[in-house]
Amino acid sequence: MKKITLIAFIFFSAITLKAQTSDVTLNKAISNYMHYSKKLEIDKLVDYMYPKIFELAPKKAIVESLNGLYNSDQFIAKLDSVYTTQYFPVIKFSKGYFSKFSYGTILRMKFNDATDSASKQKIFTALQAAYGQGAVTMVEDDYFKIMDIKDALAIKDNFSKNKWTFLGLKEDNRMILKLIPSEIKTAYKIK
Repeated sequence: MKKITLIAFIFFSAITLKAQTSDVTLNKAISNYMHYSKKLEIDKLVDYMYPKIFELAPKKAIVESLNGLYNSDQFIAKLDSVYTTQYFPVIKFSKGYFSKFSYGTILRMKFNDATDSASKQKIFTALQAAYGQGAVTMVEDDYFKIMDIKDALAIKDNFSKNKWTFLGLKEDNRMILKLIPSEIKTAYKIK
């Protein structure tokens, strides 16, 4: 279950980006995905996941995991902002089209059991360890604001039925990286 939650979180946080590219269909796919992200329409959102990801974890399990990210008894999370920091050109490869993005997100999290200073400090320390020093702030002792920069890969190929789909990139997730052709990893310097 932890693997499925990690895959779902990487995908959700990695794919919530907004960019303007020269590819109209890619722009439309990103726009639709952003709409579903903001509305938390998870069932529609996963339709934009790169289909090969379902070889790693079943679609139903990923949907349940994504729903759990925002409908938790432990915390309330809300995506405040998503913005593109860098956009790489679309590359045509024999297996399809690919485009890498770097993007930032701002997420607000309020933990239901964090009622005293000691528990808030523990959560703050854990979040900083996960997201990096300076990426997490405690806002008026009420909630945590998390700023994060990530990469995602847009893919349009036979597996995606020639429509743009998305795959979150994380260097230490070897399962996800196995889904990407080596030539694309080299071209975009994905490790």
